[in-house]
Amino acid sequence: AIKNSEIAHWCRYLKECCIFFGQLMDMDQRFYTGLNKKLIFKSLTQHFECPISTTEQRLIAEKFSDATGIILQLKAGNDRTTYFDTTWLSIYDQEEERLIMGCSLIICDILFRDEHGQLCGCREWIYALRLFEKIINGHSFSWVSSLNRKKPTQIYLN
Repeated sequence: AIKNSEIAHWCRYLKECCIFFGQLMDMDQRFYTGLNKKLIFKSLTQHFECPISTTEQRLIAEKFSDATGIILQLKAGNDRTTYFDTTWLSIYDQEEERLIMGCSLIICDILFRDEHGQLCGCREWIYALRLFEKIINGHSFSWVSSLNRKKPTQIYLN
C-alpha cells in the first residue's frame, strides 16, 4: 500500500516539474480540458494545486467529455502561470498534453452539449460573470475607451 508521505512526495515532485521545468503560458494562449462531470467553481479564476491535464486542441478535449460533461477553455491567471509539455513523454503524442499544477487559470468559456448534441459555449455569460465578480470583490479596472476597441469592457476582460 502507498503511504500518504509517498503520495505527498510524488505530488511535490510533479508540482516542481511543472513550475521549474515548464514553460510560461502566454497571456493570449488558450488550453482546453474535458471533464465528464459538471463542477461548481467558487470563482472563474481558480488556483489548481492538483494536476490538471490540458491540450491546445478543443477536439482532443471533446474526447474526454462525454454527452453530459463539459469542456473548459482556460487562459493564464497571471504572468507566472506555467505548464509542462508532456508530448515527448506520452504514448499519445497527438493529444499534445500540457500538465498544469500549482498555478492560477481563468475560465474563459464553458462548452457543453445541448439537447441536440451540438457543442455550445457561453463566452458572453462568462465575461459578464467575470466582470461582476471583479466588481463585487472590489477590484479596479479601466473604462478608458480606445479607437481599436469597440466595447470598453474588452479592455478589462481580455
